[in-house]
Amino acid sequence: MARTKSEDNVSKLTTEECKQSGRELYQKYIQQNQEVTDFQIVSTIRYDPNISKVKPKAVDDITAENFFLLPEHINRLQFTIEFFTRNEETTLVFEEKTILDQLVTSIKDNSHPVDTPLRIRLLVGLDGQVTLEFFETIERPNLLRGLDDDIPEDEIWDIYVDSETILMSPFTSFKTTHRSHYNAAREKCLPGARVGKEEVILGNVRGELMEGSITNIAVHKDGKWVTPELSSGCLCGVTRSFLLMNMYIKEGKLELKDVNIGDEVLLFNGVAGVVRGQVKAIV
Repeated sequence: MARTKSEDNVSKLTTEECKQSGRELYQKYIQQNQEVTDFQIVSTIRYDPNISKVKPKAVDDITAENFFLLPEHINRLQFTIEFFTRNEETTLVFEEKTILDQLVTSIKDNSHPVDTPLRIRLLVGLDGQVTLEFFETIERPNLLRGLDDDIPEDEIWDIYVDSETILMSPFTSFKTTHRSHYNAAREKCLPGARVGKEEVILGNVRGELMEGSITNIAVHKDGKWVTPELSSGCLCGVTRSFLLMNMYIKEGKLELKDVNIGDEVLLFNGVAGVVRGQVKAIV
């Protein structure tokens, strides 16, 4: 996906907004003596043989195009590691070629079929140590399918809104392995009737809408799809950034009361792309 100058400017702006949001939340979080040190930074990347112009027939044919939004993942890894290591003497630098080589080598070493989509968890320790975990994932011919109006009922996810709010923190703004708040919400709210097509939406202590437990979200308001502002404490998601850059969605201040039973909601992340959901209950 080639970028225009205007898209690059929006990308830089989004990055600066993420950094500023993280700094503000960090100060509030640390003031409450809730600092956490035992965690890794995470980026969950979709490998898909069908999204490149030429479908790979062998591992050596795999290119950066086969990893959905790879430049955005690298960008987020960079500003996230900078945030969490800002008091260190040295700064780690992530280069796309280095990460791409690691991804392709791991696919080869683990004998993953090149024609099978994968969900890849890329974990980075604060010391720079990189770990890769691979899981097969479902095929999705159109990763922006949720933006369409003619979504079959069996493709629409069930959404549950958690009535308990959570504290905004760097661990909501940035993706890490410290996610007990998300796990607790999933445990409490999801019935498990449609595994893989259920999501819980969370709000912050100010009563603002934030995000899903594994997705960013957007609600339909005044004829537009609106995603919560970063000041809500929501994740600086790679697909969120892509959708904003391409004007599929816009940012706005949203409250928990803006979602009601029966409402349709966009859900998006770096593996599923964009899917549509419907609010089933407030729990």
